[in-house]
Order: sequence, then structure tokens, then C-alpha cells
Amino acid sequence: MDRQMLLFFLIFHSALVAHSISSGCFDLSTCSNGEQTNTLVFGNFTGKADIQGTLFVGGYANLAHSTVGSQLPESYGDLDHLVVQEGLTLTHSRCINGNAVYGSNLTISSDMIVSEMGYNGVIKNPARFNFEESRSCFLNLCADRSTGIDTGLVQLVQGSAIEFISNREIDQELFNVDCKNLLAAKSIAIKVPSNRSVVINVHGDSHCGFGQVEFNIQDVSRVVWNFCEATQVDISSALQIEGSILAPNAKVTGGTSSVLNGQLIAKSFSGQGIQSNTVFHGCNGNQQVDNKISFIHVKSSHTKNTLRPDHSEKTAPDYLNDEIDSSWDIS
Repeated sequence: MDRQMLLFFLIFHSALVAHSISSGCFDLSTCSNGEQTNTLVFGNFTGKADIQGTLFVGGYANLAHSTVGSQLPESYGDLDHLVVQEGLTLTHSRCINGNAVYGSNLTISSDMIVSEMGYNGVIKNPARFNFEESRSCFLNLCADRSTGIDTGLVQLVQGSAIEFISNREIDQELFNVDCKNLLAAKSIAIKVPSNRSVVINVHGDSHCGFGQVEFNIQDVSRVVWNFCEATQVDISSALQIEGSILAPNAKVTGGTSSVLNGQLIAKSFSGQGIQSNTVFHGCNGNQQVDNKISFIHVKSSHTKNTLRPDHSEKTAPDYLNDEIDSSWDIS
């Protein structure tokens, strides 16, 4: 193949890749069974957290001094803001403005008074959400994008700053970065037009995450960090993370002062922090969305104002290999 033909092939191949990325829009709501979830974990969720949107847990949830749904509007019993497929433990914790749903056993501290939930209830329904189907979809979604090539430039500046720079006309940008470089970064800038969404593949299968880093991002609702290979994602050192995290194979660890300004999709979560009511809008073009009312919920079919504790045993799905952290201090 002569140089002219080779150059033509490279240009043509690059155009095909860019077209496939822009035409096949990457959107997290695709795998959520018709709902957009603020925080979705397929295993266990253990910790002290302020989940300002919805929380969906495919395993066991142990919430201490926590709130769920604080930035969502009152649903008057029509929507489920906390959904747990297995056992649910609430210690000095509240689900606000929506129902709390559990699948097997329920433990509530004495100060968790059901009447405080107003129109909403605590309800048993183990079939509320298909976590296995959702997990399979997210695994395919993240794997599909993780093999893509950069649509723009990725620059490492003095080993501690990363810049993601657009250099072509495309609806959705895709970049790749090494896990070690991301963890070591003190500054991250995403320089793309405000009407474009951004998918950043983070490569590395061991310890990944964010350190004490500052972000320069125009619109956090258009950024997703794709940790498809990672088995551990640590955000405990970061004061604030900008953008959503997709890590369906990873155990995510949060810190006391951590604020995640985006969605979280993970294998499991333990720790503390705030997860804001911000969702990834990857396919909305120039549309401006109010995050406080943008959740697409399936209307609940439960009986309102109902508390039905149940302590029956139930076998967990095969993929729930992590035991719940019973050592967590919930006093």
C-alpha cells in the first residue's frame, strides 16, 4: 500500500469511528429499565451518606445517619426513592419525598417513625427492579465504549494536570486516560463546547479513582467517567468529583468530605459523602434540563402509607459475592 492510499485509509477509518461514536449515543438511562437512578449499585451499599436523588441497591443496604431523596420533589406515595432488593437497615436514617422498598428483611431504628414519611410508605417488593438485567446492560455499555479511540487530544502537563481537548465536530466526545495518571492528577480540565457530552475511559483494572483534584468543567451533567476495567474506585480523598461514574465491576469507597456531582453506577459502595441530584444527559443535544425534576420514574404500584416488616430469608443473586460490612459503626 503506497503512502497516499495509507493516508486515505487512515482518514476514512477515523471518520467512520467518529461517526459511530456520535451516532450511537451513550446514555446511562438506557440500562435503568426506564428510570434514571442517581445512585445504582448491584451489590451492597454500606455507609453514612446524603443521597440527594434516588438510591437503588441490588444487595443489602445498611444506612446510618443517612438521607435519601432530599432534593427530589414530594411524590405523594407515587414514586420509590429507595429500592433495595435484599435486606434494608435504617439507623437514624430517612427516605424523603418517596417510598422505601425492600426485598427480604427490614430493620428500622426506633427514631425512624413511618408517619414522618407523610404520604409515602415502607413496602416489601423484591421484584421492584430487575438488577441483573440492568447490570448486564451496563457491563455491555461500558465495554463497548472502552475500546473507542480518542476523538480529541489528551494532554498531560507536568505529570499532575490533565487536559481533554476537542478538535473536531462531533456530538459526543470520547477520551482515554490511564488510571495511574488520573489518580495522580491535581487538576483536570475538559475543554469541549458546552453542547457536547463527554465519555472518558479510565484504563486499569486495580486501584483507580480520584485524589485531591480540582476540576474545570463547563457542564458536569454531560461528563461520565467510564471505569469499565476497574475493580476498586477510591474517591475518599477527593473533596468534589465532577461528572458521573460508571464502574459496574468496582467496589467504590467514599470519604467523609467527598461530594460526587453526578450519578454513580457501581458493583458496591461503602463509606461516607454526598451524592448530588445530578444525572448524566448524554443524548439531549442543547436541551437544558432541571435536574430536580428530570428523573424518569416508573410509577409505584404499592399501597401507600404501608409498613410491612418481614424477616424471612431470601437467597441473593449469584453475582453478590461481597458480604455486607457489618463492622460499620451505626451508633
